[in-house]
Amino acid sequence: MQAIRWTLATLLTVTVLFVGFAPAAAQALPPEAQKLIKDYEDLAAQVKKKAEEELAGSWTKLLADLTAMQEDLTKKGNLDGALAVRNAINKLKIAQKLKGKPVLPDPGNLSGYSKAKAGEEVYFTVKGKASGGSVWGTDLYTLDSNLAMVVVHAGVLKDGQEGIVKVSFAPGQTNYTGSDKNGVKSSSWGSYELSYKVEAVTP
Repeated sequence: MQAIRWTLATLLTVTVLFVGFAPAAAQALPPEAQKLIKDYEDLAAQVKKKAEEELAGSWTKLLADLTAMQEDLTKKGNLDGALAVRNAINKLKIAQKLKGKPVLPDPGNLSGYSKAKAGEEVYFTVKGKASGGSVWGTDLYTLDSNLAMVVVHAGVLKDGQEGIVKVSFAPGQTNYTGSDKNGVKSSSWGSYELSYKVEAVTP
């Protein structure tokens, strides 16, 4: 598997280099050289397709094997082990879903993202909490609102529950309405330059 990934990466790198120089170099290349490059590009495409198919098959088998293991542990009464395997499956599915997008640790609040643009998205690992900070708004929150409390207020996570959440930045509002939801009380506020909302990232 490692060899396939290395070969694929090497082929793709060289192919990109050829493609980048193609417009300038193709005119001067003799037909024989053009054919060699074309043959190589065809080979690279075949290797890439084969590697993707093999990885897809391995992914499917991995999930099937882990699911079978979870069921076997449950039958044997090892509920802690079964839960750990289930959590591992969910993390793998989420990672596949995010397709390499970074997942950052909880920053506390999002004041450091004051230069973000509306529509931008960031992913964080957050452990929800019902107290210990301040929250302003409902559905849309001010950047200085405590993220761990926001996810509980919004119903994305429960108090003490850990998970990956998507933060989407939105335009600033002229006012933010406070509310009491899910054991977290948020406050009202006036104008703020940027807002954000949260969503759960599920498998």
